[in-house]
Amino acid sequence: MIKFRRSQKNDLPCELALNCENLEPRTMLSSVQLLAAGVTGDELMELRIDNVTVQTWRLNAGADQGNFQSFQYQTAESLTPDRIRVAFINDVFDPENGIDANLRLDAMLLDGVRYETEDASVFSTGTWRVEDGVTAGFRQSEFLHANGFFQFAATDTGSQVTIRAAGQTGQEQMRLLIDNNVVATWNNVGGNPNQQIFQTFQFRANQFVTADRIRVEFTNDLFDPSNNLDRNLTVQGMTLDGVEYRTDSPTVLSTGTWRSETQDVRPGFFNAQTLHSNGYFSFSNNTTNQNSQILVIASGSEGGEQMNLKINGQIVRSWVVDRGANSGTFQVYGYRADSSVTADQIQVEFVGDRFVPGIFDANLRVDRILVDGIEFQTESPNVFSNGTWIGDGLSFGFAQSEFLSSDGFFQFTTGGNSPGAVSLASNRLSVDESRGAINVDIRRQGGTDGTLVIDYATVPGTATAGQDYVKTSGSIVFLPGQSVATVNVPILDDSLYEGNETFSFTVDNLRGNGTLAAPRTATILINDTDAVIPSFTSFTSSQSLRLNGDAALDNGTLRLTRAVNSVRGSAYFAAPMPINATTSFQTEFGFRIDGGQGTSGADGFAFIIQNSAAGNAALSSSVGGSLGYTGIDRSVVIEFDTFQNPGEVSSNHVSVSINGSPTALITRNSAIDFNGGANLRAWIDYNGDAQTLAVYVSNSATKPTTPLMVANVDLQGVVGNQGFLGFTAATGGANNNHRILDWNFSFVPPIVVPPSPGTQLVNQVVSSGYVQPTSMEFSSDGRNMYVAQQAGQVFVVRDGQRLATPFIDISAQVNGTRDRGLMDIALHPDFENNPYVYLLFTYDPPEVYQNASHPLAGPDRNGNRAGRLIRVTADASTNYTTTLAGSEVILLGRNSVWSNFNAFVNSTSDFNAPPAGILPDGTNIQDFIATDSESHTVGAIEFGPDGALYVSIGDGTSYNRVDPRTVRVQDIDNLSGKILRIDPLTGQGLSDNPFFNGDADANRSKVYQLGLRNPFRMSFDSVTGRFYVGDVGWTRWEEINSAGPGANFGWPYFEGGNSTSIRTGGYQDLPAAQAFYGSGQTVVAPTLGLSHAATGINAVVAGAVYRGTAYPAQFQGNLFFNDLGQGIVSSVAFNPDGSVADVSTFTTGARYVVQIVQGVDGNLYYVDLDDGHIGRWVFV
Repeated sequence: MIKFRRSQKNDLPCELALNCENLEPRTMLSSVQLLAAGVTGDELMELRIDNVTVQTWRLNAGADQGNFQSFQYQTAESLTPDRIRVAFINDVFDPENGIDANLRLDAMLLDGVRYETEDASVFSTGTWRVEDGVTAGFRQSEFLHANGFFQFAATDTGSQVTIRAAGQTGQEQMRLLIDNNVVATWNNVGGNPNQQIFQTFQFRANQFVTADRIRVEFTNDLFDPSNNLDRNLTVQGMTLDGVEYRTDSPTVLSTGTWRSETQDVRPGFFNAQTLHSNGYFSFSNNTTNQNSQILVIASGSEGGEQMNLKINGQIVRSWVVDRGANSGTFQVYGYRADSSVTADQIQVEFVGDRFVPGIFDANLRVDRILVDGIEFQTESPNVFSNGTWIGDGLSFGFAQSEFLSSDGFFQFTTGGNSPGAVSLASNRLSVDESRGAINVDIRRQGGTDGTLVIDYATVPGTATAGQDYVKTSGSIVFLPGQSVATVNVPILDDSLYEGNETFSFTVDNLRGNGTLAAPRTATILINDTDAVIPSFTSFTSSQSLRLNGDAALDNGTLRLTRAVNSVRGSAYFAAPMPINATTSFQTEFGFRIDGGQGTSGADGFAFIIQNSAAGNAALSSSVGGSLGYTGIDRSVVIEFDTFQNPGEVSSNHVSVSINGSPTALITRNSAIDFNGGANLRAWIDYNGDAQTLAVYVSNSATKPTTPLMVANVDLQGVVGNQGFLGFTAATGGANNNHRILDWNFSFVPPIVVPPSPGTQLVNQVVSSGYVQPTSMEFSSDGRNMYVAQQAGQVFVVRDGQRLATPFIDISAQVNGTRDRGLMDIALHPDFENNPYVYLLFTYDPPEVYQNASHPLAGPDRNGNRAGRLIRVTADASTNYTTTLAGSEVILLGRNSVWSNFNAFVNSTSDFNAPPAGILPDGTNIQDFIATDSESHTVGAIEFGPDGALYVSIGDGTSYNRVDPRTVRVQDIDNLSGKILRIDPLTGQGLSDNPFFNGDADANRSKVYQLGLRNPFRMSFDSVTGRFYVGDVGWTRWEEINSAGPGANFGWPYFEGGNSTSIRTGGYQDLPAAQAFYGSGQTVVAPTLGLSHAATGINAVVAGAVYRGTAYPAQFQGNLFFNDLGQGIVSSVAFNPDGSVADVSTFTTGARYVVQIVQGVDGNLYYVDLDDGHIGRWVFV
């Protein structure tokens, strides 16, 4: 992201990019620091983010002495603690030889904020205790004694519970229950209740809880007077999110207190602190009467900012907040009022702002507040702020931001709270097959007013319902104040290794006044734990290995060749690795090339995956430069070459080759001397969804942040359905020992992070104050900028000033709900002679006003509708800032009228209604654009270099379910799921269109391309004429397609992949799909396929092909696209043949950017739907 700093002259504020984005964590650089040590000095420690290994280190000894090393990792992601897991992976316990490997993690620091490993919120799976051995749980220990991990918790994911207790004998057991579920157990509670000496016990919940949901329980009472033994548990009180609750309060229920008055134990409110028998204390929300509990979830940009809580204008509590605002890391600050309080009585204030340009900039970020468990989002449109910086000044109003950039306050309110936006909490999840289930969180942000209902369902991918997971579907009800709901999806385990598999989880059909936001689909990766894979800390036994040729074990190493001329050797893991279309892996190994002629020796070694007929006996018949792999077919090889043969770039390089060919696909020189005798390390990552192979090399145990090389390889396509993993090496006229020191392998997919250009880019807001803008267009002279709003208004910005009177307002005929509305506008390229403005929208016909009270058929309601394209004439006498009255001409959708669709049904989830626009005899209504869904309506309009007008139309069917009506996309006589090419004056099809039948008004005569799902945005390259269509995908892939007339991109029978076509899970079982596959018809594969699993992408928004002069030359001819939801804008470079050469990150923070166009000044401009502004990206 780009952070704007205040200037000394105008004291400009800093957080423009953050204020323009009103949702949770932002993308920026995060730093993770681990303080750790081992016992033996051979322990391997992994850092995992979202359960994906991103770094591995070998630890020094020092755990027992507390001598810790510092290990650091940086990423372009914005991290929160709950995404971080630290794992111990090579435990050794050999008591006969005195070996007991253990990992000790003192702490984890995230962006400078320290998180203690022994904190009660940290979950551990490898910690041993004498009372229960190695058991998963909240162990409050720094040690992993067995292979396992520490899982940190988000600082704002739940309530902090602190219990003060003491045991009479020191043997008492105490349990903490939330909603009657045991969440923590403490044994042998110490202290001295007689002297009021209490121990402190802490627990971090995974949600915010109120006191009435909490019990503290005594479970192992024993009364043995003959041995003078009487166990009792005394609990002084509990602190919940900073608010104290005493057990001797009259509102606390006890079920284990002995009463001298009655000489027994019975439940009641006894003002007591001691449980004399098994029983519990149950707390009340109020310590006295109706005292409100207030929680403020906040952090500072620098740390040390002062935050005040005000009730009715009076300061009741002050805090100095911790750092974490820029990474989205928050702390919980609690206060118990002395009366009942509502949100409109509350202000959260920032005081003592400090700003030193380029050095220090204090800001307060308030994520939300909770009042008696009811959540109020700070960025809600009804929260007032007087210290938020927007654009070039402080905002005194409803800024919809979480930041106070200078002294000021947020004023909350109870009335009119937004119902919020509902989405999945994450679009990528993973679970081990053996875990039995995975929880999928659905979140509600931006407000929690009213009740919302949303449907959910699992969708098969490579994983099969009933075999790999349990098919799950249903509805979730969000009650007022509820912000998170969780769905449990059972995972099925078997004893067969099938490789990692994926399925999807989708949400749709939101009922209520909320908004359905992205992500709507999550890819769930099932990690198959049944595989036997390489895991060698050293090589002391050849068990599970196959050694060939000169290969042998030598002093704990796997020696591939001796330092002897003209020998060759290979070594393979004995069992083959199954491979499927999405197989991914990460492997790491240490190596040393020594002896012989040293740096003048030869020839090097290779890591190989192969499926040749020789199996695990495969070895090249030649020596020297063959490196032992030449001639091994069906192979992927990564060679570490130490001799420059003819045609090679150097005597120290890494290459990727396939099928035993000595000709490399890609080669990179290395700055590290491979055969200098040093211990070196290599990491090889392969992502099967993206088909990217990355190689990292280092002379330390720290994995580099950027790879030495990245190659595109189709592993299954080259190797087949299985492959043997191993190494080969050879010597020729010179020699070295080639040794592998250790080797680890996993099927965890690596994260695909494209490199970012290192040029300074700034983000500038050009025009603001719009309500859900969707599109913009410039006049050729650049003086007029036309901005369309979803509801149907178009405004003009003339010479930088927005005019008050709209250019046109067609909101009365625009259906502006959900993903529908006025979607795009365009200007005729010869505007002076043809001053036409084109508007593409979802149509509300006049009959909606005759049904105004109907929940589906009324204006701007969610019932079925249709699409329409019109053109209007701009008035030259007003500098084209208004339209000529009565100039509207319908170009497409003349028959998109009330009688041709059923507005009383919402076919997003109701499949009983027949598809609109198709008559009972199966023929299609001419010039009708169906919208049988809340989404996938009309898309974009663009003028081509040929002067024709190109129009994109969605499939108009359910966006998250298998909808049988979607097959109409493959019917060239139906306009759904097509690119249309029409005459911009008449709307008729052009005679050179691929399916023109002599009737220019026929549907098929207008069709240019077909087989598209939701082609929301498209663009032309003004130099090459190439046409690019961004098609929003379903459960697995986003697509950028490029082809000529008549191209069929395959939807709904194909979705993805990357330069290949993959059958669509769910749809592939329809009879129409089976008939299509059997027909022999061909489809065009995506030019660029973007995998949900590999990249985390939500929805592609194709933008401009850059042909300006304001940007560096590296962007010339590149296509830009945004990921709607993640806000990552990428740049795609192409080879001369049109294939993709490179994809890199251009900028971030564009979460709801829905259009990217090139301006007259040569900069890229964008439309921000959510923040309501037009901006541009400028290089400085």
